[in-house]
Amino acid sequence: MLKCSGRGHDPSGVVGTSEGQCAVLCPACLQPSKNLPDNWQDASKAKSWLYGLFLVINANFCLKRCAVSSDETDPSLSRGWAYFVEEKSYKSYILDRAEDVQEAHFLTLSMGVGTVDCTCHNMKHPNGISDLQKGEKTIRFFVPKFHLPAHVSKCQTIFSFNFTHFVGRTDGEAPERGCCQDTLDDHFGDWNWKKVVGLGEF
Repeated sequence: MLKCSGRGHDPSGVVGTSEGQCAVLCPACLQPSKNLPDNWQDASKAKSWLYGLFLVINANFCLKRCAVSSDETDPSLSRGWAYFVEEKSYKSYILDRAEDVQEAHFLTLSMGVGTVDCTCHNMKHPNGISDLQKGEKTIRFFVPKFHLPAHVSKCQTIFSFNFTHFVGRTDGEAPERGCCQDTLDDHFGDWNWKKVVGLGEF
């Protein structure tokens, strides 16, 4: 991962690698100073939707039974350099909130992987992936299209992408397409790179 990102040739070397720096970015997503006009923040309300970033948050509990006995026996070589968050500060954050009461509708499974994806282009975001330590807390403003028929009629209309302005033909299913962190970081980098290379075919 460091080699592919050119970190070995940087004067600051591996030690100077910042969090998320090895991630392959979505070239179609809006990124200030890269593909947005300088005055994008001053857009009128009628045009501001053009500069909206669509992200989806979800979790995959199929990875919850990874055969990793501990971080000591199978440590990640990355320090949050690509898609996973930096593990030590993340776990410290979780421990600080160990006594927080979870709402009743939370799932309380012991492990899984939570992801933040670009909804439109299905690419993982830098530092947008973490192991779930206490269960899933999902904030959904829309119900992904494949899951929508399983919901009650009221949900199917209120939370549908189909009846929402300015979302295009987004389906919201990116996290479902998807266990060691380094292996997953490599997988997500390969996935994002193939998406970048293939964008020209559309």
